[in-house]
Amino acid sequence: MNHNLLTSLNNINLELKIRIGSKKISIKNLSKIKEGDVIILEKDEDDLVDILIGDEMVARGKIIEKDNEFFIEIRELKNSQEEY
Repeated sequence: MNHNLLTSLNNINLELKIRIGSKKISIKNLSKIKEGDVIILEKDEDDLVDILIGDEMVARGKIIEKDNEFFIEIRELKNSQEEY
């Protein structure tokens, strides 16, 4: 690959998203949500979170809290052949 092209590609920024959980909810129940309500996610506290680039999951990790900041410790990298 051309060195200039590779250098250009290395400077592209991608959006990284962390998905901590999900919940299926009916439109009826969604319309009843108000400020202060709590939504229980379908994930346990010790479950790994999904790390996405766009809509593609690329890894899984553990949420770490230290000094009132949150970090993600990578625990699994997705193999290009792997399905989650």
